[in-house]
Amino acid sequence: MNHIQAYIDYVNITGDLGDNLMTEEQFIEFQRKQIENAHLRVYVAYVNSQGATCKEIGPSSLCFCSHRFRDHNKDLDEDTGRKRANCRDCRCRRFKYLPSAGTWRVRCMCKHSATDHDVKPPHKCRLCNCDGFHSSYTCTCGEPYANHRTIFETRDERIANGRPVDNRVPNAMQLNMGGIVNFSSLVDDTTKAEARMIAQTNIDNMQVAQVEEIDDPNATIVQNAVSNLKQNLKPRRRRPNRLAERRNKRPGNDTIRRKKDTNARREAFDQLQKQYQRFQLDQTPRFKEEDEDIDQYYR
Repeated sequence: MNHIQAYIDYVNITGDLGDNLMTEEQFIEFQRKQIENAHLRVYVAYVNSQGATCKEIGPSSLCFCSHRFRDHNKDLDEDTGRKRANCRDCRCRRFKYLPSAGTWRVRCMCKHSATDHDVKPPHKCRLCNCDGFHSSYTCTCGEPYANHRTIFETRDERIANGRPVDNRVPNAMQLNMGGIVNFSSLVDDTTKAEARMIAQTNIDNMQVAQVEEIDDPNATIVQNAVSNLKQNLKPRRRRPNRLAERRNKRPGNDTIRRKKDTNARREAFDQLQKQYQRFQLDQTPRFKEEDEDIDQYYR
């Protein structure tokens, strides 16, 4: 497993280099340069028209050119201040995120995929007269594909826009992480906003429950939570007893069961009748000899 993880780290740091793998000395030197250039990191995000982040770009994020983000140059030119994001394997001049999930890819309204369109804007289709890539895809934020864009920010620009930055010790993989700085970066802003609303609603409900508890000492938050839990829980479905069902289907079982029930009822009735007779005898005056005869009779 250590070898597999080492290869994954190697690919995320250097990109998919195919058969041209680096030697150990070359890889160590490459990591050293990456650490030195960590301050040139460019943060990449996929945002909508409102500026909300719908996707923080990571090493495996897919570009319109069908290559991953790790296959692109992604740093800041210190001399010109230009943010480089061109692909090393094709004519793609700038990384452009393409929404995808597993093997699914966003398609154009001309029914052709992104690979059938030109990698350069306006992404004309090579199989039909489509003048550009236009998709009917709607993001989780509710806005269409046309209202989204891929942005590139420096550390200062990202802080000014209120987005999180990476404050960890510089390492070789930071330049390839795009906009991912922690685990919360894997969640889009729409989901985060919904989670905040749910959390705020729960806090408000707890405050209301605390006020009710002050008014009525018998009503506690725990009791309310337990009652709500019981209402939401579904009754557990018992596993059917197949053996008992087969036994009940055997001929004669019903007759035997009825006889046992009848005998049990008769025994219970006889015991009650004897108790009633004893009660009547206790209520009537009699001699000591009669009591002895009665006790011998009922023994």
